[in-house]
Amino acid sequence: NGHGGQRVPEESEATGGEETPEYAALNIPTGQPTHIPNPTTEIHITAERAYMAMGYYRITGDVDFMLEHGCELVLACALFWADRCESTDRGYEIRDVIGPDEYTESIDNNTYTNHMVKRCLQYAPESAALLAASPRHEAAVQDSWRYRDGLERKARIARGLYFAPQQQGMTPQ
Repeated sequence: NGHGGQRVPEESEATGGEETPEYAALNIPTGQPTHIPNPTTEIHITAERAYMAMGYYRITGDVDFMLEHGCELVLACALFWADRCESTDRGYEIRDVIGPDEYTESIDNNTYTNHMVKRCLQYAPESAALLAASPRHEAAVQDSWRYRDGLERKARIARGLYFAPQQQGMTPQ
């Protein structure tokens, strides 16, 4: 979708590519096919996969997993988010997403998504540090993603990510 890094598909099959259909069942009242915007807006899963990889590593200490798969996944997802975030006068914003409730469309700065993205971006330096200890793995990931070029940018975006203020004691979606 014009961003760097890697966006993890919402639904995929053996191809590994996005398999979410553009239209679903007919809308009963209108008789028209229901448009599904998921492939471009229900993208929190990209941050979730980085969260899962890092969580697995932190719990198990499985450095081999991180070197073979996890570091590249985290760094590629962080690059996607660094490109997807927009710099505004409020900080960095993530506009036009669907949160994990899967119903409310075109949300700007979905709290869940923004929290997960912040973590994803914060994991990039730790993944880079793991790779630095293995030149062979680091070279492969650097050649694919040029990840070193954007580590400071990812940290800056993570620090400046916008979160909507609470309203009546509640955090809005």
